[in-house]
Amino acid sequence: MRLNAAAPHANLTDADTYSLMSLCPFESVAEEKRSNFCNLYDEFDAFEGFEYGGDLDKYYGTGYGQSLGPVQGVGYVNELLARLTNTVVSDHTQTNTTLDADPATFPLNHTLYADFSHDNQMIAIYAAMGLFPQHAALDPTAPNPHRSWRVAKLVPFSARMVWRNCGARGEGGTGASTCEYW
Repeated sequence: MRLNAAAPHANLTDADTYSLMSLCPFESVAEEKRSNFCNLYDEFDAFEGFEYGGDLDKYYGTGYGQSLGPVQGVGYVNELLARLTNTVVSDHTQTNTTLDADPATFPLNHTLYADFSHDNQMIAIYAAMGLFPQHAALDPTAPNPHRSWRVAKLVPFSARMVWRNCGARGEGGTGASTCEYW
């Protein structure tokens, strides 16, 4: 309502308002400085609601609040297990079996792998692995300020998961760990 009053005849909808608010962080990252779109909104109240809207979206979309959310991360988990154990992917979910069966597109026994995904998929992967559980369902009408489920912390811009396979030295897998920490 306030934006429509400031921009007569714009007839902005709630979806338009949300999209304009989304421009604040995206343009801020792209321009490496605070976007002027951020100034359209009250700093605390509007952005707190915006953040909680994102929390609800991910929680009930691909996270713990959606019974099929964790299922969407199972394929990644199976591929991760295959790489960590240097074995062929054993999966009958949503992985691409043609790519996973070909050593040229799904190599094993490498020192370093880089896989890329989207924040929606990362949330599903976290849920499939049981990471970052929210112990009570998020209330769509009233945010709990003490909730643990905060998407801005779980998948911030340029979010990443890093996995290391720390094998053991020696005969039969005994001895000191081969992991080195930096």
